[in-house]
This record gives sequence, structure tokens and C-alpha cells, in this order.
Amino acid sequence: MPATPLSRADALATLSLLSAEPPRSIAESLADVFVSNDQEGRVTVRPDLYRAGFSDEEIDAHQAEAVQIAGRRQRNASTRDVNTARQKSIEEITAEMAEAILANMPPDILLVSDLQGRGHSTRNIDFCLPRAKAIAATQFAQRAAGGLQ
Repeated sequence: MPATPLSRADALATLSLLSAEPPRSIAESLADVFVSNDQEGRVTVRPDLYRAGFSDEEIDAHQAEAVQIAGRRQRNASTRDVNTARQKSIEEITAEMAEAILANMPPDILLVSDLQGRGHSTRNIDFCLPRAKAIAATQFAQRAAGGLQ
């Protein structure tokens, strides 16, 4: 059956409808504004929404849903490259710093020899050294934080 101009026009109209994006809701359009402003580092305020062509009624009725949609989009858009190193927690960073500081402290054998040179007995050194080191570390931390001068 040969194609008539009318059937060709109908086919083109049907194809264009099928290929077109589905109509977007007002909330999705509001979410577009929220996401684009956030990507530019700006906070979305009502005048921004007015400039985008939204009325007070549309904003009031659809703002909560638009915020949820925008949040979902940003969550889905933020991906992490699995090949990059994991970000360290504050506790891990602090532990690494403590290890670096500890590496710069003298070993116990040097402390013991210095204390023996100052006249302390071996028995007193064995008994008091762990506590004395803890007190010294606390005083060091307080001085570094500006607590003691």
C-alpha cells in the first residue's frame, strides 16, 4: 500500500511524540533551578524562581517535592572514583600525627640512661617511667595548645 501524504504526516507526528521526552512536572522544573544554582555555588531564593517563570502558587505547592527531587539528583550525580584513595577520618589522621610525634621522641633506652645519669635508681625508673612519660606527653600537649606557658 503506497504511503499517502496524510499517512506520512501521521507517522511523523507519531514518531515525534514517541521520541519526545515526557512532560515534566512543575516540581521537576523547580528542581532544575535548585540544582543549577547549587552547581554554581548559589543558594536558591524566591526571586530566582520568579525569574525562572514560576508563580507564588506553583512555588508554594511544589517546593517540598522539588527539594526532594533535587536532593536525589545530587546524590545520584555525586559518584566516587573507586580508584582514588579513601578519605581518612579525623581519628586516623590524629593517630598518624601521634605516630609521627612519637617517632621523634627518644627511645626508652636513651631516657633510662639519661635518668640514670641524673642519679635515679633502676628500681625507681622501672616503676615511674610509664607515668612520667604520660605526664610529660600531657604537658607537651598542653604547651602546644597554649595551656601552659
